[in-house]
Amino acid sequence: SWAASAYTAFWQAYNGQIEPTRLTQLYGYLPGTAWKLLLTLLAGGKWMTRQDGGFQLTATGRNRYHDLERWVTYRFIEPLWTEMMQEHAAG
Repeated sequence: SWAASAYTAFWQAYNGQIEPTRLTQLYGYLPGTAWKLLLTLLAGGKWMTRQDGGFQLTATGRNRYHDLERWVTYRFIEPLWTEMMQEHAAG
């Protein structure tokens, strides 16, 4: 699924490199190809470079990725964590 491929790409980026071939293996031709196209565009914008069949984050790319990571954490993970802790305290 698209959501699952985004999740995998997000965590691959956490390690500094996204591998479209692996995304294609896991999620099929269309999501893998879409990711490769997006990553190629990001490489043109100096956020990534091609390396060893994948795309490596540049220093700028790492900074932008960490901005995204913080946003995801504060927007989605922190509210879920707060809700879980409230349910645990009430239980």
